[in-house]
Amino acid sequence: MIFRKAFRRSWKSVAPDSQAIDVSVDPIGGVPTPTSKKPGIAPRRLPNINIALLLCFVAAILEGVDIIAFGLAAAEMRAALDLTPGQIAITASANMAAFVVGSLAAGYGSDRFGRKWMFVAAMALIGVFSLATAAASSFETMFVYRTLTGVGLGGAMPMFIALAAESGAPEGRVARVSIMLSGSPLGGVLASLFVATQLGEHWQAIFILGGVGPLLLIPFLWLWIKPPADPESGADDEGVDDVRQSSRPSVFWALFGQGRAVLSCLLWLGLLSIQVLTYALFNWLPILLRDLALERSEASLAMSIFMMAAVIGNVVIARFVKGQGRWIAVGVVAVGVVASLLAFGIPGQTFQSLLVICGFTGMFVLSATVLLYGLATDVYPLRVRGIGVGAATAMGRIGAIGGPLIAGTMLGLGITTGVLLPALAPFGVIGGAAAILLARRVS
Repeated sequence: MIFRKAFRRSWKSVAPDSQAIDVSVDPIGGVPTPTSKKPGIAPRRLPNINIALLLCFVAAILEGVDIIAFGLAAAEMRAALDLTPGQIAITASANMAAFVVGSLAAGYGSDRFGRKWMFVAAMALIGVFSLATAAASSFETMFVYRTLTGVGLGGAMPMFIALAAESGAPEGRVARVSIMLSGSPLGGVLASLFVATQLGEHWQAIFILGGVGPLLLIPFLWLWIKPPADPESGADDEGVDDVRQSSRPSVFWALFGQGRAVLSCLLWLGLLSIQVLTYALFNWLPILLRDLALERSEASLAMSIFMMAAVIGNVVIARFVKGQGRWIAVGVVAVGVVASLLAFGIPGQTFQSLLVICGFTGMFVLSATVLLYGLATDVYPLRVRGIGVGAATAMGRIGAIGGPLIAGTMLGLGITTGVLLPALAPFGVIGGAAAILLARRVS
């Protein structure tokens, strides 16, 4: 009930400013009729629905499904395709490297050709090559398909971040991005539940789900995604094409011009550090929980709570990131990141206490990531926002590549599982400090 009320208030606060429609209900057919003035029937108001934000939210869910799909299916794929652990690792690394390429390419292209074209192209890549992965019969074909899927995943993320930010009033950008990006961990939860059912017992099923969804979404994106309006100039995304053609801003100017050098560096530092934590947790937390004497079912429950707490945290934090004082909310999240990591080092943990710590860790760490992506949309103006957000998502993905490697190296050096997560807390300190400074500057 609390989550539902928070989500309703958050969604209402980020909906575009438009007048609601007064309707009356036909007492015979029950059909809403805007002009009905029958006595005794009080008019009611249709809710404002931000269609662009809703579509971006659905896209984030679908991306969350596809991001986690390979990890969920890896064990069965290894047996079916006779893969070695090294081949699985190479494929996962290539997918993440392709994500970086896709983010940079789509961000640059969206400022040249429009968000819609890049968004549709990215979702098409995800859909087609996820379906192709389900038909893969060898390591070579699977490697190619997952790499091209990674390009699509990387291209989609900066698009739905930018479009969510541009779908309403400027003061609600960070809140809208927070709401929308809660779809990604939700997609991961839904994918895990799907695999646990009979429908998902074959490894191909999760890739079919991850392919069909994006392809079905494309017609809706094409019909309802509109060029964003620039609140500063009054021009829409197509209206600034003449400016783009006559004076195309360079990538260097987009990232560092007009005083954005410090802001870009703070944003990248924050995303690098926080994404190291995020993906170290994604990859190693289930193993660490097992080493702390949890059963497999208990570790799975802890990870589910980790992901669901992230969804709830994103929705709740969206209520507090509007206005000049939003850096305070960012500061609370930053402190929460460090405190939750240090809590894993408390000796004598029980199963219940670990569930609580996992929940708060998921809430704070993933909320920090979402807030940084939201702040990125305030750093860069409309005409270069695609380049800026694309570079930010690429930088975050570099941190994601490094996170599991750093954690694995620390374990290889003899750091025990009970010490590993507290030892990663300095990344939280660096990322949190960068986020606070960035929030204060853009406020």
